[in-house]
Formats: sequence, C-alpha cells, structure tokens
Amino acid sequence: MSSRLPLVAVFGDWDADGIIASAVIVSSQRYGNVYPINGEALIEYTPAEPLYLSRVLSKSKCYDALVILDIPLIDPVLSVLRTYRSGCGSSRIIYIDHHITSHEKLEDLYGLVDEPLIGYVPTSRIALDRAVSAGFKPSERLRSFVEAVHLMDQGLKIPSNMISLYRVVSGISKALASKKDPSLWRRAVEWISSPIPLPNIPGESMAEIARLAREADKRIKEEANLLAISAQKLGIFKYIDARKRWKGRGASALASALYRKLRNPVILCVAGGEGHVLLITRLPGKAYRVIRILRESGIAVNVGGHSSLGIARIPENRLGEALELLRRISYSL
Repeated sequence: MSSRLPLVAVFGDWDADGIIASAVIVSSQRYGNVYPINGEALIEYTPAEPLYLSRVLSKSKCYDALVILDIPLIDPVLSVLRTYRSGCGSSRIIYIDHHITSHEKLEDLYGLVDEPLIGYVPTSRIALDRAVSAGFKPSERLRSFVEAVHLMDQGLKIPSNMISLYRVVSGISKALASKKDPSLWRRAVEWISSPIPLPNIPGESMAEIARLAREADKRIKEEANLLAISAQKLGIFKYIDARKRWKGRGASALASALYRKLRNPVILCVAGGEGHVLLITRLPGKAYRVIRILRESGIAVNVGGHSSLGIARIPENRLGEALELLRRISYSL
C-alpha cells in the first residue's frame, strides 16, 4: 500500500476575494484536515487568471483534489477542464465562484466537476461555508477576513472595529495589483490562513505593503485625472481610450476611479493583447447587461465581471462597431 500523501492544488484569483478564499481552503486542509480531502494532504497554491489557468492545467499532472477559486468560467477554462477530467478521472474537482459568466455556464459544470459551487456572495464566503459544513472550525481571525471582503464587495460601511482589517485586505490587494508577485500572493495566503496571528506577512513588512498600496492609489488617481480630460460622450457614457497610456494590471480600478471622477457611467478602453482590446464598463447594477449585448451581437470574444463592472474582450478591428452599438443601446438601459 502506498504511503504517499494526497496532493491538493488550489488556484485562486489575484484579488482580495481570491486570496482569502484560497486561505480558507489552505487552512481547512492544512490545519483542519477536513476539506477538500479528509485527512492529511500536501497543498500547492498558485495565483491564476482564466487564460493562465487554462495553460497550466493543459500541461499539469493529476491532483487528488483540484480547487479553483474566484476565477470566471469562460470557454477556454471549460475546455481545459474537460481535457483535465478525461485524463484525470479520479481527481476531485471543486469550482467555487460568484462571477456572472460562471452562473451562465453552471450547467456545463454538472457532471464535469465534483462540486460546482457558484453563488451570489463573494467566493471566500462560499468557500468558508462549504469548509464549515465539512467540519472545519475556522479561527475568528479567518472569519473576520471573510467578513471584510463581504463588506467590501457589497460596498457597505466598514464597522469601526474592522477598519484596520479592511485596510490590510485592501492594501494587500492593491500591492498585488502594483506588484504582480506570485511569491507575495502565496505568503499572503499563508499569513491569512494561519490560526496563529502573525504580526507580518512572512518576508514582507506591513509598511512595505502599505507603501505599495499608496503607490498604486497614487498612480490610479493621477491617471484618472489625466484621462478624464480626454473623455468623450458616447450615449449616456463617458468613453475614455487609454490604450496608449495604460499597460498591465489595475484597469478595473482605473475605470472605477474614472467613474468617481466623472460622476458618469464609464466605458474605458485598454489594450487586451494579441490584436484585442478590453472594454471595461462601470455602471452600477447594469454594467454586465451592457457587455452581454456585445457578446450576443458576436463582437465580444469573452466577457466577465459583476453587475456594476463588466469587461469585454473584442477584436481591435471591431472597436468602432462595438462603440456604435453601445451608443445606440445606452439610452434604453
């Protein structure tokens, strides 16, 4: 009989919800020995986005349990999951998410993954509830992190007793947006998952996290101030073309900053790579409806986001067509 410990792989998004959801699963397995595998197991945890996850899983080994957290279910991810399942029949696959695209493709997960846990609250909340139902007893500290993300997601006022925790969660998320460092992501997961409160993230001072967060905030604010001048009217929207100015991560935060600056629904255009652009819509309660129209018209290749912020990836040569469609439909939203 083999004495090999089972291997659990956790792939989580880079943002605060993805980090804390990953910490919940790591804590439940490492310290609780109850979920996703009952008993001791080795754990690997990695930050991921949809296309990166697709590439990694297409070349990966078979895990005893594979947990995917806070990553929108788009066609490339669905395709690689089918390939992974066909080659790793005994692997336990758990998909936990709350993005609208995952709701729309939920039926595709049935029979493909063992646990398709798609909800309407932050992924970290869904993960914690599932782990607790399996017998995990989380620390109050871990529960507080989950609650902080829930309040952030809902845009609710943060209670005074949670302000410091909120700042930590927000700071880590902003630092990672500024410095896309897988090592920092893993150390943040380890720090949050620990049942013993540690003063600092291993190998990273909170002062450094705060500095990176301040730099990210400053960069976003400065760019929003500069780009706001170039905003053009597009139906009910203000359209900002930032392809020449904005590179890398943080475009969603930039769209939100522009929305606050302009006090208007916003469509932000940034480079999407490989002949594509990203159109980011900021419109509370209706943003996802906008980008669904782009997809249903056949213009958008992929879409994602939430009800208040939507992201559509479209071929660059169809940008004019997309903008004209959005101008026409904007008045009927």
